[in-house]
Amino acid sequence: MTENSARIDATMANLQEITGKINRGDGTLGKLVNDPKLHDELLATVDEIKATAAQAKEFVNNAEAMMDQIKSGQGPWEPSSTTRSPPKTSRPRSPTSAASRTSSPRARAPSAS
Repeated sequence: MTENSARIDATMANLQEITGKINRGDGTLGKLVNDPKLHDELLATVDEIKATAAQAKEFVNNAEAMMDQIKSGQGPWEPSSTTRSPPKTSRPRSPTSAASRTSSPRARAPSAS
């Protein structure tokens, strides 16, 4: 019985010490309990985190819907392909063909005379 009484006394002493620190504003919990500005800022931060999480969830849902469209063939890629083919371009012209174009009568600027 005395053993339990000693433990209860020690626990009560610890609780008094903890509540004393909180009442003095020591530590995070003490600051939160005693500073209304900190409390309000914490609530505002939690609201911002919730809004950001909702935006992230919407982004992921939109990305998943877009991927579903692409896989079903409604997007710019083939359903079975994971990469898009490069666009087809004409063959590059040789430097001699470009030079011959600039020497043609149509490519010259009209004369002032």
